Amino acid sequence: MRTCLGIIGVLLALTIVAALSTSWIVVYIDDREEGIKVLIPAPVFLADVAFHVGDVYADELDLPPEAEEFLPLLLPLVEELVQAPDFELLHVEESDLDVSIRKTGDLFDISVVDGDQVVRVKVPVSALQRAARAVGDGQLQIGELAGMLHGISRTQVVDVSMPDQDVRVWIW
Repeated sequence: MRTCLGIIGVLLALTIVAALSTSWIVVYIDDREEGIKVLIPAPVFLADVAFHVGDVYADELDLPPEAEEFLPLLLPLVEELVQAPDFELLHVEESDLDVSIRKTGDLFDISVVDGDQVVRVKVPVSALQRAARAVGDGQLQIGELAGMLHGISRTQVVDVSMPDQDVRVWIW
């Protein structure tokens, strides 16, 4: 009995250490219209598992043929963005619409405000770099794409606010 409890204790301790040493993705959904609030924390390594389980398994995804002419430019462009100082790539203001894309530090900050609906996405430039390396021969390597989540730390990557709903996603 003591041996069994000892093994369970060791496994529990290893699980806790693994959980504390890995990155986590946290999804928060607040649907005020339905009165539902959901908080879902999960280790990022589950994204790797999700890409390789069941019917969704694929090693590669084909890119549209029209993308092929731009593929040789993708990695050099992203490499330059990594080295570039902070800048605003795009800013459009039109009546109730405000769209901006900025590079601030290691983040691409994409913001769309349309009246009372706001979408903000922050993508680490290093994640774009890894995604660009995952593209080869007109195909996107899924394992590499899932792996880019491991390089993201302590960032709110998605923030969607609407009058009746909020959705937020963090990587910790």
